[in-house]
Amino acid sequence: MLHRVALASTLLFPLIACQPSTPTLTDADRQSIASEIEQIASEWGDMATQENLDSWMARFAEDIESYFVGDPAFFVQGLRVIPTTTEAREFFGAMSETRQSTNFTTVKSHVAVISHDMALQVIEQHWSITDSLGVTGPTFPLTATTLWVRQEGTWKFLHHHQTWSNEPIEAESEE
Repeated sequence: MLHRVALASTLLFPLIACQPSTPTLTDADRQSIASEIEQIASEWGDMATQENLDSWMARFAEDIESYFVGDPAFFVQGLRVIPTTTEAREFFGAMSETRQSTNFTTVKSHVAVISHDMALQVIEQHWSITDSLGVTGPTFPLTATTLWVRQEGTWKFLHHHQTWSNEPIEAESEE
């Protein structure tokens, strides 16, 4: 019996030793990834115009099937679940035809770095819409949660969810 255990250990040890190890994240790694995510998220919000729709949509992960068990789900702005990025592009494309831009101002951002290739961001923002005539409407509060994955060296959204209030933020009175 002892020989079998020794033989099994001898045969399995090289297999275990050859397994790729997951590099440990240092505090500097976490801070660097969080800063990169916050910068990309800020730039992404600035691209929310009809002219930049292709660049804006390129931020969404393309091969989401490899991450989900069962059918992947692309959740769009609390309105509905859309199963593919192609359908999401159609949804956002139609919506962008009625506005010049969606304007975002970040109030707070929190990034939890899960690994070198995955991070979760919770962001509090204020947003408004500038319509096709150039008129900017009221500003509303918004909270978004984004699960980021690094694909081929580029950070992309695997899942993005926004929640906002229908009550505009009141302008501060000058007294």
